[in-house]
Amino acid sequence: MKPSRVELSNLPRVIGAPITVAWNAKEDLLDLLATARTRPNREQVRDLLYRFYRRCADAPMPTFPNCSA
Repeated sequence: MKPSRVELSNLPRVIGAPITVAWNAKEDLLDLLATARTRPNREQVRDLLYRFYRRCADAPMPTFPNCSA
């Protein structure tokens, strides 16, 4: 079930904002993955990757702990 902007705006900001940021980042990633079988050109992939990475970098949430150690 996709949360609507109205439902999220009714939540306290401390709860609704991280959900909105994560939801938008997930949508950006899905847009990128949707191009996998369409043979996109490099510029299209670059733009979608940049949009996803930029949204994640600008997110006001703490990063996940490094699990590779």
